[in-house]
Amino acid sequence: MKSYEYLSKVYDELMTDVSYPDWAKYLSILLKENGVLKKSTLLEVGCGTGSISIELKKMGFDLIGLDISEEM
Repeated sequence: MKSYEYLSKVYDELMTDVSYPDWAKYLSILLKENGVLKKSTLLEVGCGTGSISIELKKMGFDLIGLDISEEM
């Protein structure tokens, strides 16, 4: 996907104000409420550069990241 060639190079820089650790904490609460335990394998579709995946991995989840854009 050519449209992401440039965006992938600057995406993380543009998103510096997003607190990925806070989002991951929120997601882990939602997952727990729905019966998903740590050490579960999660599939993140549209993972982009993987910032949420990295944070969820730190929290004890196993991750598979998938994105249509190879550059992202």
